[in-house]
Amino acid sequence: MISSFGESELSVNSRIVGRVRVLDVYQGSALYPRLTFRLGISLQDHPTDTFSPGRPIKDYEIRDLRGELRLDEGAKAIGLLEWLGARRYVRSAAHASENQVEVVCNIDWARLETIEEHRAGKPPTLWLAFWPTLVDGNGFLDCDIRPIRSIVPRDRWMELLAQLTGLRRTLIEVVLPAVQAPEFSAAVGHVEEARHRVDHGDFDEAVAACRRAIESMFAALNVRNDANALEEKLTKVTDARRAKAYAGIVSRLKEFGNVTIHRPEAPGRYMRTEAQFVVAVTSQMLALLATLLGPDVK
Repeated sequence: MISSFGESELSVNSRIVGRVRVLDVYQGSALYPRLTFRLGISLQDHPTDTFSPGRPIKDYEIRDLRGELRLDEGAKAIGLLEWLGARRYVRSAAHASENQVEVVCNIDWARLETIEEHRAGKPPTLWLAFWPTLVDGNGFLDCDIRPIRSIVPRDRWMELLAQLTGLRRTLIEVVLPAVQAPEFSAAVGHVEEARHRVDHGDFDEAVAACRRAIESMFAALNVRNDANALEEKLTKVTDARRAKAYAGIVSRLKEFGNVTIHRPEAPGRYMRTEAQFVVAVTSQMLALLATLLGPDVK
């Protein structure tokens, strides 16, 4: 049997009549973030038992499946879950086999960011609450299914996150042609590493990677790894006030990284939002320095 990310039993009048399993989660075919869950549903006939007097547990089916995706079992709803595609009713059988159906939850960047904040670098725990429409030859059945606690493996989520975030344009543009130097390529690589570190929950390491990016940038620009040297060079292309401000920002960014590089005995110092801030500002600063000083590289 295919392994699952979580499952729950479906019952009618306290009688267990089926099971729903979460088999997979992936980005749906859409131009916006869409979480698609593939479910495995099995319904078992019990003709010797009854839903109610004269109503045997047999020949029943799920006609619809709606629900809600949540961050907690009974709260923090992310969005609605809806059956995807044409309805292929899931019917009961004497020898129940698992039928696969898909449900989707359309989300936006804000809700995706909320999920990321909630998981904080750990495997995400998502709750799927369902309200199935179950019927037999006599009409509707009052069914119940407890919310499914679905723990998505971290590696699987990282693949999914790459697909979801790949749908949007990069917010930070680094002008690569400005600096034709291997050290600049290394700086950009360190920033990319920092972004991946944030996604994996390695916030201290992300900040440290930003410091390495700045050091590589100094090498690419033929500037001593010193704020005064950078300020002096920036003064030639801007003015003293702006040069001092830009050099000060670079110096402060390096200080963030000093904590993680020189204080390995104190891990877990930075939160996700802090790491995101450092990565974003470092990206912008690399773009700025490449634009202002790139032509001066020998």
